[in-house]
Amino acid sequence: MQIYKQRFEYDCLLACLATAVQIPYEQLWADEIKQIAQDKQGIHGHMVDAAFEQAGLRKETDYWCVTIYPQAPMQMVRALLNGRRAILQVRSLNTPGAGHFIYWAGEQLYDVSNLQQYRWIDQCFPEYVWIFNEIKP
Repeated sequence: MQIYKQRFEYDCLLACLATAVQIPYEQLWADEIKQIAQDKQGIHGHMVDAAFEQAGLRKETDYWCVTIYPQAPMQMVRALLNGRRAILQVRSLNTPGAGHFIYWAGEQLYDVSNLQQYRWIDQCFPEYVWIFNEIKP
């Protein structure tokens, strides 16, 4: 599996999605969305769904977004993931007060940051989880 690392400070979601769908980062993302990510200090709100869609993923068909209760035990998050691939929004280890996206490949965690990185799923306390539908009709 090819892991696509961040190209700049605020494109972690773009790198995670390129990794998840295994389409080269430069092929998947036009300069316009990369500039939006940089200008807005990340991809937020409705732009998250737009990024998933641009990566060829349809909400409630290819993935679901789940809000995680603060202080939810990681045992609950692990049960939710249950071996499925997902993108998790966590607190940034590098920018205080900011969020960060990481990729869970079902059994292995991949942090696309070029700076401090999450190494294990039990380090993460995600706020949101985008779970991939591994079984499609």
